Amino acid sequence: MTNDPELRKRLEEIKWWARLRINSCHPNDLDEKSVGNVAYQEGMSHWKAKEYEKAIPCFEKAALYGNEMAYFILGHVFENGFADMEKDIERAVEYYQQGVEDEVAFCELKLGKLYRYGLMMLYDDEQGFSLIRRAALHGNAAATEELSDCYRKGFGCEANPVKADYWKSVCQESVNKGKQTSDK
Repeated sequence: MTNDPELRKRLEEIKWWARLRINSCHPNDLDEKSVGNVAYQEGMSHWKAKEYEKAIPCFEKAALYGNEMAYFILGHVFENGFADMEKDIERAVEYYQQGVEDEVAFCELKLGKLYRYGLMMLYDDEQGFSLIRRAALHGNAAATEELSDCYRKGFGCEANPVKADYWKSVCQESVNKGKQTSDK
C-alpha cells in the first residue's frame, strides 16, 4: 500500500463505490438506505435494457430496504403488467400501500387516484381525497393540481372554491419553479 495520503483516500473511495455497485453486497457493509439505492439502480439498469425478469427482483430488494421509488415502480409494474408479466392488482395495491405507509408522495397520489376514480375495483372518495391531500402536503406538484380539482368538485370533501384556487396556485408555482430550474 502507498504512503501517499491522497492516494490512500482515493483508493478507499474507489473501494466504497465498488461495494455499492455489487448487487450482492452484504447489508452489514452498508446502511439499509444504501443497499436499497444500489438495488434500485441495478433494477433501473436492467429495466432500461428491457430485462424485466432481472429488474423486478432488484426493485423488490430495493423496496425491502426502503427505497421509496421502488414501491411506486413495483406498484406500477403489477398494476399494468409489462412484457410477459401478468397484471396483479392485489400486489400493485400492496406496493402502493407500503409506499403510503412510508409517506412516499408518488404512492399517495397514485393510490388516491385509484380510489378517486374507482380504478382496480377501488372506490372511496374520502380515502381518495385524504391520500391526494397527503401527497400534496408532501410537495407532489401533480397532487396539488388533483387536490385543487377535488376541492373544486367537492370530491371527498365539501366543495370549496377558495381552497381550490389556493391549491391551483401552489401547483402553478411548482410548475414555474420547475421552468426556472430547467432554463438555467
